[in-house]
Amino acid sequence: MNKTVSSLLALALVLALAGSAHADIVTGLVGHYTFDAGNANDTAPAPPNNGANVGSPTYPVDADPFRSTVVGVSDNNYVQIPNDPIIPVGGAARTFAIWAKIDSYEDNAGIFHHGNTSNQQDFSLELTNTGGKLTFNGWNADFDFTFPGDPNGWHQFVVAHEGTNITRVYVDGVERGSRTSGANLNTAANNIRLGGQRLNNSAAQLNGQLDDFRIYDRALDLADVGELYTATSGIVLPPPPAPPTWTFDEPTGPDEQGWVDALTSTVDNTHFAAIDTDEFDGRDPQSGVGWLAPRTGIGSGWNARDGNNTPLVKRSPSFVLGDVGDLTCWMQGGMSGGAAPGNFSGLGGTGFLGVALRDDSNGDYLLAKGRPLTNNDGYEQVTFTQAELAAHVGKTVTLDLIDDKNGGWGWGGMDTVTLPTHSQSGIIPEPMTMLAVGLGISGLGGYIRKRRRA
Repeated sequence: MNKTVSSLLALALVLALAGSAHADIVTGLVGHYTFDAGNANDTAPAPPNNGANVGSPTYPVDADPFRSTVVGVSDNNYVQIPNDPIIPVGGAARTFAIWAKIDSYEDNAGIFHHGNTSNQQDFSLELTNTGGKLTFNGWNADFDFTFPGDPNGWHQFVVAHEGTNITRVYVDGVERGSRTSGANLNTAANNIRLGGQRLNNSAAQLNGQLDDFRIYDRALDLADVGELYTATSGIVLPPPPAPPTWTFDEPTGPDEQGWVDALTSTVDNTHFAAIDTDEFDGRDPQSGVGWLAPRTGIGSGWNARDGNNTPLVKRSPSFVLGDVGDLTCWMQGGMSGGAAPGNFSGLGGTGFLGVALRDDSNGDYLLAKGRPLTNNDGYEQVTFTQAELAAHVGKTVTLDLIDDKNGGWGWGGMDTVTLPTHSQSGIIPEPMTMLAVGLGISGLGGYIRKRRRA
């Protein structure tokens, strides 16, 4: 990477990013390989751990001023960084960040390989046969992810392991995948290969170019990743939009505000729909005049939903889960008769009555809760705390209001949902606008239902 351009950009960033979330791309930097001198020497502040050429990698000058001199890798021509105690291993927190320009995609070709091919002992970023789709390989702690844009263009890849069992991948400053594995990583102490085959397993090798490889002994957070992307590309991600608060209150009456029926009753076409406060004995929602309640083709009200009932699910619009604050809603009545299933497809006879956070990519229920039941007739706040949500930050999710309970009095409702906010733009999904900067360069309303007491 061109150090002059990077240094000059720093001044512009002070102005362009004023007021943004605090970020740090210096602390914990234990290895930095710019390739600017036409070699693989380490330029980090820590004692240098210089890399070496294996075969004959090339060091061309790229047309992109931020890339400057890069390293070209191909079959049997790559860079190897020797094992060193300063490189995090085992389950320790760490971040590997690298720019890559991929010429062709082949399964298991590695952008970087570290560790070895035993359970949880690998820490590698590998290609698949599909352009724009990569794999983080933790060896039994793996996950695939995709990214937009030109699959053969320059992109920055950041892999941050949090020191527990959570690993996140960012592409061009945006989180693109994560994994919470059953066991923490246990990466073996070994050399690091940039563009080379796996350390103890023959596999395809990368054909492309690499630049600005960094090793940190901590997990960079969202703000850090965003700043690192800007500092090494000159591109500032836009500020994140404020998340919605769903109230179902409109000046002219109730409104469903984009929520849809994911399941309706197969018995009597019961479904949740927006109404006002005049039904159900005048029970008022927590705020405003609009709310969602069960309605049916054969009548309305609590008694219409009883006996041989099938699950009802009302689903929010998709959103990307933020990293700052709790997710809250207000729930009235309702006592769950069982736990939520692990996946949307498992509904049917569970007895669950409440709200669940659903992974939009596979239908898994990540978290689920009913109301606290300390006030039998009133609304109570239900909270998914920031700590509970931490493992799922950056995922595209929905909220599902679930009624999978039947055959007995029980009423449940939900109102006013507030979502966590985003600390910075690295959590925004595509599409997004990226701005080049430089030196003169340009009430939920309530869902409610009631049944006969057992």
